Amino acid sequence: TPYVVLIISSTWQSRNYPKEKFLQVVQAIKKSCIVVWGSEQEKEKAEWMSSESDYIQLMPKLSLDDLKYVISHASLLIGNDTGPSHTSWALNIPSIILFGPTPIERAFQTPINTVLSSNSKINHYKLDKNDFSIKEIKVSDVVMMGKQKDTIKTKLFGYTKQELDLVKKVLFQVGMEDYFDNKIGSLSGGQRQRVMIARALYRNPTILILD
Repeated sequence: TPYVVLIISSTWQSRNYPKEKFLQVVQAIKKSCIVVWGSEQEKEKAEWMSSESDYIQLMPKLSLDDLKYVISHASLLIGNDTGPSHTSWALNIPSIILFGPTPIERAFQTPINTVLSSNSKINHYKLDKNDFSIKEIKVSDVVMMGKQKDTIKTKLFGYTKQELDLVKKVLFQVGMEDYFDNKIGSLSGGQRQRVMIARALYRNPTILILD
C-alpha cells in the first residue's frame, strides 16, 4: 500500500513545521502516513500525532539503512529541511520540503522534488535560528502541492507515456537505456553518476555544469 513519509523534526526547533499543521495535512490528504523519529522528544511528538489520527503509523526507531528503505518505498515524503528529507532526491522519491529560516537552495529541486517556504528574507551568511516563520506555511499549500501530478499522483497513479518516453530518451543519451527497470541500489558508482546526469537532462536545462 502506498504511504507518505513524514519527517517532523530537525536540529533546530525553528526549522520544524508545527506538529498540529502536519496533522492537518494528514487529515486533508487522507493517505496512510508513516512518522519517523530519532530522539525521545521527537518520539513524543510522533506519538501525539499517531494518537490523533488513524492515518498515521508510528515507526520504531530506525537505523540509517532502515530509514532509507522506508523512504525508498514511499509515494511521497513531506518534511522539514533536514538530512532524511533530502534523501528523497537521492532515492528518486517525490517530496515536499518545508523551509523557514534556511535557504531553499539547500534542496535539489526537480519535477518531483519540490519546496515550500515562508516569506522570510534569508541572510545566507547569517541564518537566524530564532526565525519561526515556517509556521506561516499554509496547510492548504502543502496539501495542494501534494496532490499535484508530479508529487503524490506520480507514484499512486503511474507516469504518463510522455514522461516515460522522455526518461528513456535521457537514459539513452548517457548510455543507460538497458537499465531502465533496474533499482538504483543495484547500480555501480559510475552508473549512478550517469543516471544523475540523465535526471538533470530530464529537466531540459539550458546549461549543465559538472565538476
